[in-house]
Amino acid sequence: MPAAPEPNYRQILGIRFFIGSAAQAVQIGLRGGLVVVPAAPALVELERDPAYRAALLDADLALTDSGFMVLLWNLIAFEKIRRTSGLEYLKLLIEQPIFRKPNATLWIMPTEKSRDRNIAWLNSRGVSIKKDDCYLAPVYEIQNVTDRDLLSMIEARRPEQIVIALGGGIQEKLGHFLKQSIAKSDVCRSGFTQRGGDGAAATSFEDLDAPSPGGGTTHNPGVHCIGAAIGFLSGDQVNIPAWADHLFLGWFFRCLSQPGRFLPRYWKARRLLPMLLKYREKLPAPPNT
Repeated sequence: MPAAPEPNYRQILGIRFFIGSAAQAVQIGLRGGLVVVPAAPALVELERDPAYRAALLDADLALTDSGFMVLLWNLIAFEKIRRTSGLEYLKLLIEQPIFRKPNATLWIMPTEKSRDRNIAWLNSRGVSIKKDDCYLAPVYEIQNVTDRDLLSMIEARRPEQIVIALGGGIQEKLGHFLKQSIAKSDVCRSGFTQRGGDGAAATSFEDLDAPSPGGGTTHNPGVHCIGAAIGFLSGDQVNIPAWADHLFLGWFFRCLSQPGRFLPRYWKARRLLPMLLKYREKLPAPPNT
């Protein structure tokens, strides 16, 4: 008889997704580790992109931000799981006291224009951030997302929280690289949570009331892959009203704003349905297996 699913988690396509509230997710994410918010167009690459698969399997917290995935899962599995909005997660995240503390956070931005808009918006919300708290990401190779300059900056600054505001499919790989690299460096004494190839955690942040591993001595910076969410708030991208986010319509507003860019991307997400029908809880098999 299969084991009953954990109350706040659901295994979908081999990924252990958190289905609790955004407020609960923030409290877990602040404790450290890799937080991912995969969108449907990126999830369909689980079959074809081994680096993306590895990043999601190694995540300490994966949010059900994809309304399309949640709708399909609820229909297929006859459930009613919660969508945990990445936009809501970010709003609650930056309200935390640590984001008011100077030099406590590091933000990875795609361009100077995005950085300046995002800084202005964050400052207007009381978030202590300046240009020195940001890193402009270079153009990464899609299958080899590494960045030694960024790692050196993190080792020198020792931020308590790292926010990656890059595109989906890239940011998760960068977060995975940082998690693995920081765990081997002297940034923290015992490193991030380490996961096996099947996604099982050796050390867990699941219990909302549990202390972080190592008590108060271990420094495990949180790495939050929030993608375009901050751009929706700062005006760097199209504004998505709270009601639209609640109704899973963020994709629609993005398509209206830049149809040539986003229509092909979201059209690709149609592949998620046959994947879910075929694999359900299981991790999609890689090619040639």
